[in-house]
Amino acid sequence: DRITLDTLLLCIDKDMKDHKRYAKKIDFSHLRRLMSGCEEEILVQQRVYEFLINEVKLYSQSA
Repeated sequence: DRITLDTLLLCIDKDMKDHKRYAKKIDFSHLRRLMSGCEEEILVQQRVYEFLINEVKLYSQSA
């Protein structure tokens, strides 16, 4: 079975909600350096990056 991006993001959200310490482990400068590919791939990567920023803001405040 293939996992969809939406399913993956929901799993990440649940894990970060359950384990708030994960928010402190994300290295955004490293993630930015990993972004590559065609324009469409980079757009998806940027959206995931923004999702992670929001997750960290949400769950690092409530930790």
